[in-house]
Amino acid sequence: MSSVIRNIANMEDKLLVWRCKQGNADALRRIYEKYRDNLLIIALAVLFEPSEAEDVVQDVFVKFVQRLDEFELRRNLKGFLGVCAANCARDRNKVARKNVGIDEIAELSGDNPNVLDDIILNDDTLRLRSALEKLSEEQRQIVILHSRADMSLSKIAKELSLPVNTVKSRYRYAMEKLRKWLDEVEK
Repeated sequence: MSSVIRNIANMEDKLLVWRCKQGNADALRRIYEKYRDNLLIIALAVLFEPSEAEDVVQDVFVKFVQRLDEFELRRNLKGFLGVCAANCARDRNKVARKNVGIDEIAELSGDNPNVLDDIILNDDTLRLRSALEKLSEEQRQIVILHSRADMSLSKIAKELSLPVNTVKSRYRYAMEKLRKWLDEVEK
């Protein structure tokens, strides 16, 4: 039965892409509404920042529209857009991780007495990010959506098409792992 549903979804996507190529704005809106949440989840799992993840989703759709004339749907649109979102988020992450030298820190600090506090906070953020990256993708998504996107565990279960108990257990195990890893770093 699921292969029939997938085939119907793929046929709908092919029709929507064809209509987009014809200039139909409603078709593009339908693709956006259909896949926005999924792309947001993917971007959040990489970036950990809701506003950055939303920017990634926007970038993916802008690039999709810009290259629409040459675009050919070979498999499924959800997978294609998901890969684009993951790649875009990883590219943003690489730029964000660019190391800042001590001279640049001194230059940025100027007369700001809180620079040291900001550096310490940034160090804590990096430790947390490192710990989050150790989690499985499934656990990381749930933790990020719950803590950063303020989604309830039941809403996450609905969005990911998972049983609520599965989401709750993944969240609980993830939090246990994070506590353990962060405690080890502090020692």
